[in-house]
Amino acid sequence: MGLTLSRFSCAPCNRRREEAEDPEEDLFKVFKLVFSMEDNDVYIKKYELDAKWTMIVMDVDGLDHMDVMYRGKKYVFNLVLAAKNEDIGKLERAVLKKNYENLVVDNFIGFEPRNRLPEHQKRHRLYYATRNAKCFCLSLNAETFLVSLRVSIQLSPLVANFYYGPQHNRFQFLKNRIYHIIRPPCFLSLRFNDPDRDIRTAYFDTINLTYSVEINKPSVTAEELDYIGQIQILHILLLNTKIPLGYETFALKYRIAYIAHAERLTLAQLETVQCHYLFIGKSSFTSADMNQFMKSWMDKKLSPDFYMLHIKEFQKTKDLYQGLDFKLWDPEVRDSRFRIFDGTMRLDLSNSFDITREDGTVASFYPWSKNIFHFSVWFLNHFSVPPDVHDFDLNTPPELVDYSYWRLGRVSFIVLEFRKLCSQVNPEPPTRIFDASHMLVTFDKNGCVDVICNDLMHSFPVVPKGTGRNAIDINFPKESPLKTTLEHIVSRLRLMITDKCRFFINFNDPDQDIRDCVLPVNPSEVSRVGIGKPRVSKEELDYLMQQFSHVEFFVFGALPSKALKTFPYGFKQLMIGDEDGLTLEQLQNIKCECLVLMKSKFTSTDINQFLKNWLKKKTPKNLKLLRIHDFEASIDLFDGLDVQLWDPSLRSQFFPFMGLVSDCSSEAFVDIIRSDGKIGTIYQEAGAFGFSVWDEPFPELPEETVMVEEDDVFLALI
Repeated sequence: MGLTLSRFSCAPCNRRREEAEDPEEDLFKVFKLVFSMEDNDVYIKKYELDAKWTMIVMDVDGLDHMDVMYRGKKYVFNLVLAAKNEDIGKLERAVLKKNYENLVVDNFIGFEPRNRLPEHQKRHRLYYATRNAKCFCLSLNAETFLVSLRVSIQLSPLVANFYYGPQHNRFQFLKNRIYHIIRPPCFLSLRFNDPDRDIRTAYFDTINLTYSVEINKPSVTAEELDYIGQIQILHILLLNTKIPLGYETFALKYRIAYIAHAERLTLAQLETVQCHYLFIGKSSFTSADMNQFMKSWMDKKLSPDFYMLHIKEFQKTKDLYQGLDFKLWDPEVRDSRFRIFDGTMRLDLSNSFDITREDGTVASFYPWSKNIFHFSVWFLNHFSVPPDVHDFDLNTPPELVDYSYWRLGRVSFIVLEFRKLCSQVNPEPPTRIFDASHMLVTFDKNGCVDVICNDLMHSFPVVPKGTGRNAIDINFPKESPLKTTLEHIVSRLRLMITDKCRFFINFNDPDQDIRDCVLPVNPSEVSRVGIGKPRVSKEELDYLMQQFSHVEFFVFGALPSKALKTFPYGFKQLMIGDEDGLTLEQLQNIKCECLVLMKSKFTSTDINQFLKNWLKKKTPKNLKLLRIHDFEASIDLFDGLDVQLWDPSLRSQFFPFMGLVSDCSSEAFVDIIRSDGKIGTIYQEAGAFGFSVWDEPFPELPEETVMVEEDDVFLALI
């Protein structure tokens, strides 16, 4: 629903296509095809695929890999250091080893004896092994949990080796290629299994866009958790590890959390939970504690975003029921199954007891097992039944590490409130006002409005009456006269959000003239404009300049070369996704404060000349930030330049811009100094070039800043 840009482009090899058949069903075949063609952009557009999630795994003994869930199958890309330069970028199917016996698995959550598993879990299932085996069948014994392997040597259809060079960040090198053929959204997860490596060594350019983190090593340090805490959009945190002192509540701020060792977590701390779903392994909570926890919910002392608490190891006594007016399940009041993660998993709560709050909200707790505590809040009393549903008994909960059940798009209160307002011709005042930071209106084939609220993006698409799309499924009643349009969606959403919300507009429909788009908001309210359509006419550009002359930030998916001769680069911030027609002369006359080029044909010689012209004061005075991605650097970049590493006596370590702060102290940054004393900082690493101009060598940092890595600057600006 957001602006779609072609993110990365890798240098293709001069090999011809060998496969005659359409490889779309096999992710490995598509990968090899795209990156073996000279005209690979054609195949990227043809095979832009939908993947559910990708996971980067730091495994034991340095056996790292990246997993991709595509069309119901998990594809494993093992990361292997190439012995020869000609092998860099090559993908080869992996060969399985044989006869591994009794490999103990200790990094899974919620194992149960086989005879107590649901029917759909009793069959053999494919998992990825950590040490010697590449792929194995999981079989459970009622006494112990051992893995028995007898695998003949064969080519695996789901495991391949990807070769990287010593100069590459292995995670970034492979991730860039995979994300080049996958269309967003695709959720990125990190899994840390290696007890001998620090989590902070896992770095790549877009780590701040990680959605899920899972830690399976025996212990984690405070410094490692602080590093994880800097990830800006992290929503799922699974801590299958011992937590350092003082970090007992660290996981309670994330939407989905698992804490294997919560023995030091107090009831007062638990009542500050912000999670939608919280799973706990071991704890010190008593039945009296959980009784008080439920009473706190009755008194509305818990977060309104809290949905569920599940404690795996719990000793239940009669104190749990003290002072609670509970009732047996009533089918007229609620469903028997509680849907979690807004996906295909449902928990059977037909045998649970219900308590009802004064506002009518129902919650259920499970009385029959002495070993677990389960408490669910029914944010919807009746759920629609998803396809391929999987029902679980509370005694055999699903394994949290099995992401195949997750849709990762949970129903939130803003969606529930929106549904209610959309069903009313004359909407009543909403029961809750939401603090949304951004609203993105996208003109594409159907149209969509995205709202960012509490760091989560919620999509409200335009759909034909009586149908649904994506996670929200508006489904207006048949008798409703309402028509789903962008204007209607925005008008209902504006009733629910605060006035602080910023409005973004995206024009992505290639068949619609921008001038014909009916804006659902006043142009003066728009603070960012994106153009994702492949061709933009001069008349459309003139219209944009007229309607949005006040807008400081423009994003173009592609800008035709013909438009460059007349298009005035006068915006404060400008990003161009695909532009190979920009000349060095035009670059030197750009009037932007910030320019980001996602793809260009500038060489190191071109940029070297640009830097020399800056030293001669022949570039615009207002330039502060230049970023070029997909940039191939050579030694010509620094030819004739007097560069030096960071000197703390000459400039600050941190470069501030638009509320962002970038650390410019590493060896990837070098400085050049102009005759008037002004400092320019050059950033160059594989595939990226950056240039920052310091107005002041020691600027004051704003009180509210966001620390970002250099490669994340362009994403944070969006």
